[in-house]
Amino acid sequence: METKKYVDDSIVIVAQGALRQTQKEILKQQVKGVEITTLGRFIQSLDKTNTVEWTLCYECYQRFKGIENQLHYFKNSLLSSSFIDECLNFLDLLHFYEIKPDELPCIKESDQELKIILESIYDLKTRSICYKENLSSIGDLSHVYIHIVHPTLMEEKYIQLLVEHQAHLLSPYLNKPAYEYYHANNPRCEIESIAQKIIDEKMDINDVMIALCDPKSSTVLASVFDRYQIPYHLSLSKSSSYAFQAASLLEFALNPTPETFYECLTQNCFGDMSNLIKAQKIYPYAYDQPYPDLQNQTFHSDLFSEYEIKDFISIIHKANIQKQKIIPYCQSLMSSDIQNILYGVDEILRHFHKPDPAFHSAMRKIQNLFTDSLPYLKEKEDIRLLIDEIRKIKIAENDQRMNSVTVIPYSQINECLPITFVISATQSHFSDFTPMSGIFGENYVANIEKFPSLMTRYQHDHQKMLDRIQNGQRIIISYPLSNYLGKNYESSLDIETLLQKESIPYPLDQANDIQETILPLSEDTARHIYVKNHEMKGSISSLEKYVGCPYAYFLRYGCHIKEPLEVGFNVQKIGTLNHAVLETLVNRHQKDYAKASLDEITQIIDLYMHDMKIVFPHINFDLIRERLIENMKMNLFILEEMEDHSSMKPQYCEYKWERILPINETVDLHLVGYVDRIDTSETAFRVLDYKSSQKKLQKDLVFSGQQLQLCTYLMQMSDELKLRPLGGFYYSFQNGKLELPYQKLARRSKLIETISTEAIQKEMIRSNRLQGWIFDENVEIMDDDATHVTGLKNTKSKGIYASNVFKIDEISDCIQEMMKMIALNILSGDIRLEPNEAACLFCKYRPICRFNGSYTEKKQLVELPPCMRKEEDHGQTVE
Repeated sequence: METKKYVDDSIVIVAQGALRQTQKEILKQQVKGVEITTLGRFIQSLDKTNTVEWTLCYECYQRFKGIENQLHYFKNSLLSSSFIDECLNFLDLLHFYEIKPDELPCIKESDQELKIILESIYDLKTRSICYKENLSSIGDLSHVYIHIVHPTLMEEKYIQLLVEHQAHLLSPYLNKPAYEYYHANNPRCEIESIAQKIIDEKMDINDVMIALCDPKSSTVLASVFDRYQIPYHLSLSKSSSYAFQAASLLEFALNPTPETFYECLTQNCFGDMSNLIKAQKIYPYAYDQPYPDLQNQTFHSDLFSEYEIKDFISIIHKANIQKQKIIPYCQSLMSSDIQNILYGVDEILRHFHKPDPAFHSAMRKIQNLFTDSLPYLKEKEDIRLLIDEIRKIKIAENDQRMNSVTVIPYSQINECLPITFVISATQSHFSDFTPMSGIFGENYVANIEKFPSLMTRYQHDHQKMLDRIQNGQRIIISYPLSNYLGKNYESSLDIETLLQKESIPYPLDQANDIQETILPLSEDTARHIYVKNHEMKGSISSLEKYVGCPYAYFLRYGCHIKEPLEVGFNVQKIGTLNHAVLETLVNRHQKDYAKASLDEITQIIDLYMHDMKIVFPHINFDLIRERLIENMKMNLFILEEMEDHSSMKPQYCEYKWERILPINETVDLHLVGYVDRIDTSETAFRVLDYKSSQKKLQKDLVFSGQQLQLCTYLMQMSDELKLRPLGGFYYSFQNGKLELPYQKLARRSKLIETISTEAIQKEMIRSNRLQGWIFDENVEIMDDDATHVTGLKNTKSKGIYASNVFKIDEISDCIQEMMKMIALNILSGDIRLEPNEAACLFCKYRPICRFNGSYTEKKQLVELPPCMRKEEDHGQTVE
């Protein structure tokens, strides 16, 4: 080997990862006219025929069509792009090692089919044949210098041929490296430590190389180094968005379904189509199918609010404007002529995108692919292969800064720089050897005599991996102990064997670790966005939302960010319908509402289903209609039993109330709400709150401000009705599973008895009892057998009585105090991102939230009222 010195007007062949490093050295030596290239590019430059390698896919595709009927095992996957690629890659290996078809294994039937497949394409000129032909015709290469320190098995053969034609091999600088070995908690901490080390030691960034054992580390490294303002050179090839747009348009041309149309929209094929995307989410229609006309429709129920209908109309109107602009372009893709389709794709991309360097670069590759593939596209279905080829297009993103840290994959190290960091050197990431897999796996190639054995390939690659870090000055190796989810990593055994020492913790200055926080609003800002005319308007549920997550409250009531419209019957719509059915029946039949006929129930539900079908004509609601009717029948059976054992009667449904509560000298809290149902007797009342799921009134949730509604209703109705409150209760429409065995063994008769219908009905009533708190001892008027309300007992000595009776005045004082505290917190500008677990369950703002997953346990806001403390003192629990 020759000493590494470059000559004017020469060609230097280097490894892919050493291009920039070699460019710097040539600039230092002040030589002129030097061309720097890789081995593959140099050999390709010798080809005077300009062979386009990927056109082999199309030739292969046409040949596979001819043998399709001869196959069984591989018939279904034969024409797929991935299968063709795998065959061509393996064919290239056969050509390189000069293996003929008759030397392939024929042990199994699948092997015989693979032989037929490879024989059909064996004469195709793959990369290896082209390289050999190019090298066979070369002349004197004394002007060529090769600096590839760690060649692969294939590269070694090509280099040998070049040397035989007087090319020069350059020797690397020989050094005995000094090693440092560290570990960090996770990949980000590892990169943070490296950034701090570079700054603390004032390293010359031109002398620093970072070798990534895990390619995924590049994204984290870029963000960390940007934050520390450390210049770095990271050469990336990423998929082109324009290529994916072209592929989506071709997919739409082949199969113009609502799904492919939506894919074109979301890929921005037609530019910004946000309004049309919103409409397609709600109405997944074909591109030429009109949206429903809601403006001229008559609605027969209150299932949809006036604002919801206006939102739907607005979305459809804006979507139609955008759709009219793109329909002519969509229609141009419906042509049966393949050339017209390709022209249509090109026209769409050029019309809807502003030209920039990235666009021009991608379009050149797309157009070349269109031009070269057109002769091979015989049928419209052949476009599928073109789609796969387009998706492979990548655009190189090169950082032009010369004075910067060099960042490369570990496998591309040619020569270490004076300071080389090797990161993510774990057991799974350090080893770069990949055995043969897929249809031409190790089991298959093991039966081919001329193919290098697994051990030969492994030993060669393994030795090259170790050699990369055995010639340098200062090599700093590190690995993370775990990933971000807590999965443990093991250090590389090869590294431990080489270094013969254990790793030490990376010093990391936690003070430099920037924590993302949400700053509070100023009091003036909070007052400006929440207070109008000295009033802060809201509802009990909005206060509960604030307690659950102040940040979600700020997004909803401070920023007024609309929640996305939902399609079909969601939980809220089902709840609205159930409320409406009961309200209608109570208004018609008073206490006998539960005895309504099936026809009447169906008629009311169908009224709401009619409105659903107007808004969502593309959805079939027949199944959910039947479930809603059946569910209401079961609920009315339970409610009828409850009414038969209660002397109270339903007096009000959807009762509207308002309450104004002074918060400070200048601001009042103005609350508005509706009580689902109020039952009364001559002297007392109770409140029922309908729920779509099972729910209990829990002391911990009430006095931490998370469950205020029911107690607020009781407090408000106590003031307005001037009657004694008996209690406040939840009634669930959810018919959950019953805790009953199908059969049981009778002790006396020793016979297996099936559970009777009466027992099932009794269990249904028990599991659907009213859940809540009781505030008066006169409980018989609402449940004369103590089976329909929780907290009631029936004994011979006492009769029917409540185990816990609370005082409404004491709880009302606590409720009002908590309301003031919550309102004052809102006005202070506190918008912390500290949700409880329930707040995130159905939150619509999760896509724009930075919540880290650590839920906050909400603390008690006020002291328990005496009636609650008394129960605690006696060792009794309160739900």
